[in-house]
Amino acid sequence: MLRRASAESDRWGSQSSRIGSVWSNLGSYGLVV
Repeated sequence: MLRRASAESDRWGSQSSRIGSVWSNLGSYGLVV
């Protein structure tokens, strides 16, 4: 149970970090105001 929850949080963490890198890329291109 606990191990499964940590795996879920790991999956969400990698997803959110990927989204964060996308946003920083957009910001570097000046698309985010």
